[in-house]
Amino acid sequence: MDEKTILYYLKHLGTPDMSTSWKYYEGDHDILKRERTVIGEDGTPVPVENLPNNKLVDNAFAKIVDQKVNYLFGKPITITSDDDKYNTLLKELFDLPFERTLTRVGREAVLCGISWIHPFLDAEGILRFRRIPAIEVAPIWLDSEHTQLKGAVRQYQTSEIVEGEEVKKTMVEVYSPGEVTLYELKKEKLIDGGESPYATINYTYSDDTTAEEPLQWGRVPLIPFKSSDMEIPIITRAKSLQDAINLMLSDFQNNMEEDSGTTVMVLKNYDGEDLSSFRHNLSLYRTIPVTTVEGGEGGVETLQIEVNAENYAIILKTLKTSLIENMRGFDPSSEKLGGDPNEMSIQSAYSDMDLDANSTETEFKASMDDLIYFVNFYFKATGRYNIDKPMELSILFNRDMLTNSSSMIANCRDSMGIISQRTIIANHPFTQSVDDEKKYMAEEQSTLMSSFDPYGGYGRDEQLLD
Repeated sequence: MDEKTILYYLKHLGTPDMSTSWKYYEGDHDILKRERTVIGEDGTPVPVENLPNNKLVDNAFAKIVDQKVNYLFGKPITITSDDDKYNTLLKELFDLPFERTLTRVGREAVLCGISWIHPFLDAEGILRFRRIPAIEVAPIWLDSEHTQLKGAVRQYQTSEIVEGEEVKKTMVEVYSPGEVTLYELKKEKLIDGGESPYATINYTYSDDTTAEEPLQWGRVPLIPFKSSDMEIPIITRAKSLQDAINLMLSDFQNNMEEDSGTTVMVLKNYDGEDLSSFRHNLSLYRTIPVTTVEGGEGGVETLQIEVNAENYAIILKTLKTSLIENMRGFDPSSEKLGGDPNEMSIQSAYSDMDLDANSTETEFKASMDDLIYFVNFYFKATGRYNIDKPMELSILFNRDMLTNSSSMIANCRDSMGIISQRTIIANHPFTQSVDDEKKYMAEEQSTLMSSFDPYGGYGRDEQLLD
């Protein structure tokens, strides 16, 4: 890829909505930049300093994002095949660090619509996976459906200490089917960034050969993980509602603090203010100058303004309900759950979240299938396992849903003799690993059998002697 093309794609990194989505998740909301204004003498809003200006953030947006992420990625995924050796290798590779990476990728996919995983070999030649932030990546797609990647350009900031001072650098990574090329960006020019730690690594095959050959993936070593095929950041569904929640809370607190704001003064027999000054003073000082028609005596009266907290509570509840529905989250106070939730009512309460999770799961399974290509290539190239044809894999995302344990246990008990023991174990609420549970059951059964003496406390030989 030539320099001009790379510089072009560097101007198309991520989208503004991706940045906004992350900012709102971290609590940096627009309300924090709000100024209190009043109508100026020329009729335009002007900022004021003498009025309360609370900036309250009730981050319901982040709460629902965490709900969605933990619902689909809170439990480890299950990847199995019919080959026991292959399963063992996969279990070693998809370990706890990978689960952590996948959860972070899932969170960013929800927030930004897409996230990226880069498979690479570390210094010891072990296959690793790292998350690449979506805001740093400009993908180059082969098709309009965004299913095949031709290449990608990434820009990120790094720093190093030179003679006791921090020196910041702008680095550029270019992903292609053969390698990852590293550049440094200086004054809109690309210069050689040295050898990338994630570039092609020479690897010694573990068979009888001794020659070192470069490991070429044959594909762009960058895999997109999407929340849906539309790649839309979730902030687009929620920003206006989240802003309204913050605004209502802040305005309510402002009204509670404005002692003079709950009273409007009516001045009798006072004149001299034009309309613009009247509007300005009313906003700023809560004062109304009035002149009596017949020139009566001056005086002051007050009009009390009551702040109805119940109205604020109703509006806030409506906004939060709308936010949950638009983000397709789970409302634990939903009437769908009822007083004593059963499995049907729980599923009904989770229905919106389930619909969204179905779309995300479909995209992530396709991405995991792409990831398995690199896994199989690594197994074969390093001699760990020679895979001649694609494995038939089962990829299961174990969703973390509220359950009625008593009801599930009863259903498992009633299913004995109707379905397989493995299926019953897998659906029992106390099961964490089907294989481990089967092993524990076999060990317990073996222990019970070894302690059982059918000869009433005498050995078999003693029985025969009698």
